[in-house]
Amino acid sequence: MLNQKEILSTIEMIDQQHLDIRTITMGISLLSCCDPNAERACEKIYDKITRYAEKLVKTGEDIEREFGIPIVNKRISVTPVSLVAGASETEDYVPFALTLDRAAQTTGVNFLGGYSALVQKGMTAADEKLIRSIPEALARTELVCSSVNVGSTRAGINMDAVYLMSGSVKKEFFRGTPAECEKFCEDNNWSYVDENRFEWDLALKSEVGSIKPSLTQQIQDAAAQTDKGVQQDRPSLVQMPGTQDPDWGKKHWGEGR
Repeated sequence: MLNQKEILSTIEMIDQQHLDIRTITMGISLLSCCDPNAERACEKIYDKITRYAEKLVKTGEDIEREFGIPIVNKRISVTPVSLVAGASETEDYVPFALTLDRAAQTTGVNFLGGYSALVQKGMTAADEKLIRSIPEALARTELVCSSVNVGSTRAGINMDAVYLMSGSVKKEFFRGTPAECEKFCEDNNWSYVDENRFEWDLALKSEVGSIKPSLTQQIQDAAAQTDKGVQQDRPSLVQMPGTQDPDWGKKHWGEGR
C-alpha cells in the first residue's frame, strides 16, 4: 500500500517539479492507402488519419483530467511516406506532406511524424524523391515532421544517403534569413560565413553554396599528387596541429607513450 511519504512525494513532483507526460502517440499504417494515382492516395491518407485519430486529442484531455497530469503533446505517427508514395506514378511528393499537414490540423494534434524514408540498407527511387522533397515539404507545412534513417548497427551507414541528405539539409538551411542561419551555426558549433556559404567540419559537395574542402578531400588530393610522382614540400597527409614536432607525442602524452 502507498504510505504518506510516497503520496506527498507524488504531489511534490506534480506541483513543484512539473511532472508531465511528454507525448502520447497513435500509430497508423498507411499501406492500405497505396494507389497508382497520387491524388487518390492523398485522399485515402487524409480519410484514414482523420477517421482513426478523430478522438485522439479528446481522449488525451480526458486522461489529463482523470489523473491530474498534463500531456504536453498529442502525436500521430504513420508509415514512412516513401513506402506509400512509391506506389504512385508521380515525381512530386510534396502533396503527400501537405495532406499529412491538413490531416494533423483537422485532428488537432501537435504534430505528425512519418514524412520519412528508411534507407540504411539501400535507397529506392521513391526514397530519393522523398529526400529531395524534404526542404520544400517542411517549408510548406506546419505540423509535419520528417526523418531519414541512413544507418543501423547491423546494416552500417548508407553513405549515398548521407551525401544526398547533406544537400537537403543545406537547402533547408538556406531558406532562412542571414540572422537565422548565423544563429543555427552558433547552436551547432559551425563556422558561419554568410547566407550563401559556410564551413562544415566534414564538408561534402552538394547542390547549394560552396564548401571548404574536407579533411578527407585534402588527404585524397595529397595522395593523388604522390601517385603522380609530384614532390611536395608539405606532408602527403594532412597532419594534426603540432604533429610536425617530432617530440609532440612525448609532450602531449608523456614519456610512457
